[in-house]
Amino acid sequence: MTSINNNAYDGFRTFSWLEDLSGVPLDKINFIIVYMISFAIAGLLRSSLSAEKVKPETRHAFCIIFGLILGYFAFGKYAMHLIGFSTICYGVITTRDPKLIHIEVFIVAALYLSYLHLHLQILNYGTYTLDIRGPIMIMTGKVTSLACSLHDGFARPEKELTVMQKEHVIRKRPSLLEYYSYLLSFLTIMAGPGTFYDEYMDFIHNRRIQEEKLQNKNFSERELQFSINLATLKKVCLGTVFLVLLYVFLHTYDIQNMTDDEFLKNTSMFYKIWCLNILASIHRLNYYFAWVFVDAICNNAGFGFNGFDENGQIQWTLVTNVNVWEIEIAPNINAYIKNWNKVTIRWLKLVVYERVPRFKIMITFLTSTIWHGFYAGYYLSMMHGILYYYAARSIRRHVRPYFLGSKVLKCLYDLLTMVVTRIAMSYFTVSFIVFEFQTAWKIYRDVYFFHLIFPVIGVLLVPILLPANETITISEVKNVDSERNNNKVDS
Repeated sequence: MTSINNNAYDGFRTFSWLEDLSGVPLDKINFIIVYMISFAIAGLLRSSLSAEKVKPETRHAFCIIFGLILGYFAFGKYAMHLIGFSTICYGVITTRDPKLIHIEVFIVAALYLSYLHLHLQILNYGTYTLDIRGPIMIMTGKVTSLACSLHDGFARPEKELTVMQKEHVIRKRPSLLEYYSYLLSFLTIMAGPGTFYDEYMDFIHNRRIQEEKLQNKNFSERELQFSINLATLKKVCLGTVFLVLLYVFLHTYDIQNMTDDEFLKNTSMFYKIWCLNILASIHRLNYYFAWVFVDAICNNAGFGFNGFDENGQIQWTLVTNVNVWEIEIAPNINAYIKNWNKVTIRWLKLVVYERVPRFKIMITFLTSTIWHGFYAGYYLSMMHGILYYYAARSIRRHVRPYFLGSKVLKCLYDLLTMVVTRIAMSYFTVSFIVFEFQTAWKIYRDVYFFHLIFPVIGVLLVPILLPANETITISEVKNVDSERNNNKVDS
């Protein structure tokens, strides 16, 4: 089982006394401190350093300087990789042919990140410690999406571009200041999200909001500031709740026991499944806190405006990386993936999925796994993810139509798939958390590989036993849609 090892942590130890006082590891304390400082200074970007008061160059410099200061505080000497990685990739962007720039930048970034993964995996094997790999992973997403957008803008006719590629196309190479600001900004350097270059430039120049003001005369500055404050407050409160829950869970459940032979031998199947679910929940809480709070940091700076929703309310969701409620009630793995690490999913779609000619799903999963690192558990999770994906798609196609005859059956189907998805994702997560193939295999073996039975049936047997019947599918969908319309039920 993995452990936390603060002896491997290279960040500042100024607040080590808080570790002794609270029992929280120092790297986590520094992470929270960086978030608090980032949140405080982010407000300057929409007050004294707003786009209306200072030049873009000033905003860029501010983001770079504090990005490097906070990076050095959190990662110590390893912060040099922030400069090293970004500089090497910029050299490729500015000197190479746009026809191949997306491939060459991807290779250089992947090799640099892979070196760090392997180096730190060997140095600190099997430990959970805040290190430089996180920021470099985020920067890899940024620089490869930038290279793809430049390739689309310089080397491809517009008629060949997909909708997403047209949305993010770039027709002017970034200056050195713009580039470093995009990659090193304190807003997203710790935990992302890996925003797209055009979106970040829109924020620096305040384009989205200014365009909305020109189009909507009723869009007042007072309304804008109120919406920012409200969105920020909600996300800070929600992030705090996740942090408290994480602290409570960690002190209530000793997850280390899950790999003990005595635990595996003397506990029931149902309790093991329950503990796997708790393990997955704790893992999600880490990310819920990080992503929700960084969303609040960006919003506090005025970054994240995403137009209006159907009710006319201002949305601050552009850099939202997770939909917590949608994940917790996800009826299938597709819905889970869609709402988890959303910006990374957009990156994978732009950089990988829309550019490879064949085996799109498998290559995208593999890219995501390599991006995370080289622990065997990651690749075991990847294989589970691919199997679950195809099983969910098969069941939706071959089984779901038989449950669309009435609202009751449909609700029953959704409830069952929600429970199954939650259990499946617990198994999917465990090998990702424990890192090691042997440890994950021991857990799977002691639950009799229960998690593989239904996916295998879904992929291999369901299409044979229940061949897709288009007549049933179409007629039943029409029936349930008619019933929903009559009862004004939102699908």
